[in-house]
Amino acid sequence: RGPDRKLEAIDRACRFFRTDEYRDLQVLFNLAWCGFALDAEYEVVRALRAKGRDYTEDEKRALLETMRAAVRRVVGLYADAAAHGRAELTCSPFYHPILPLLCRMSDAARSVPASRLPEKLWTEPEEARRQLRYGLDFHERTFGALPRGLWPPEGAISDAALALIAAEGVRWAASDEEVLAAGFERDTRPAPHELYRPWQAADGRLSLIFRDHHLADLIGFVSRDWSAADAAADFLAHLRRVAATVAPGQPPPLISVILDGENPWGWYRDAGEGFLRALYQGIEADPTLTTVTVSDYLEQYPPQQSLTSVFPGSWVHHSFSTWIGGAEHRRAWN
Repeated sequence: RGPDRKLEAIDRACRFFRTDEYRDLQVLFNLAWCGFALDAEYEVVRALRAKGRDYTEDEKRALLETMRAAVRRVVGLYADAAAHGRAELTCSPFYHPILPLLCRMSDAARSVPASRLPEKLWTEPEEARRQLRYGLDFHERTFGALPRGLWPPEGAISDAALALIAAEGVRWAASDEEVLAAGFERDTRPAPHELYRPWQAADGRLSLIFRDHHLADLIGFVSRDWSAADAAADFLAHLRRVAATVAPGQPPPLISVILDGENPWGWYRDAGEGFLRALYQGIEADPTLTTVTVSDYLEQYPPQQSLTSVFPGSWVHHSFSTWIGGAEHRRAWN
């Protein structure tokens, strides 16, 4: 392609690529999305990765069919993990709406200047409810049971959105620590006894947990550049420091590490296998650490305090500015 990223330069460079080179790019692109599990289980993935170039159409089709076969197994693997207590499955509203913007768009003015909001502010709670029901119903049809927990898209919550979620029978939802801090009207992180615990939403029907922003970013942007052993050791050290802050007789801290699960691993040398194995082995070897589902934790340690209100925001700078507040957003919403 060359170093010039102008469209006309790319178009000019493309004319010099041959069909077999485009085929190689297609196969290499799809191989890049095959994680370590596919390398371990499928000979075709290992063989094509080792070959490196000069792929045939038959090899390309074999790779695509292998990927389709892997995708067809995913739902069953998730259901099996949940049935054996190794995972708790959650869902989101169906088409990934930012619930607070549908429920009561005026809430966005808490973090976005009113002059940058649409001329007419939406109030469409029934559309938010419809999206939520679509997601819950699809989960129930797929896995045979309604989920107890919900990840609101982009961790975006507000009082109106939480009331809607609770009314649909969801037991718990999650957001980001910056949203919790903003509700306390602070610029600093919540204290450990505030962050690593569940809270009860104002109406008492819904539990809330808030993710450790720092630990999620460690996985997403920092650990990928370290050796697997060093990255896992550093992560485990963070967990132990949190545990050391708990006073005797208090419930154990619930440390929630939430991130876009597909994003980081392409940056890791081995698609994250070394880091993940070292991390889980370290947790298993440490008697002070254990993995737990949110629902299991809540059954044993239900929330002891309520939040009278939450700050309307998302996990992106505790704001909605990614989806509203820019000139193009204003035009689109109008």
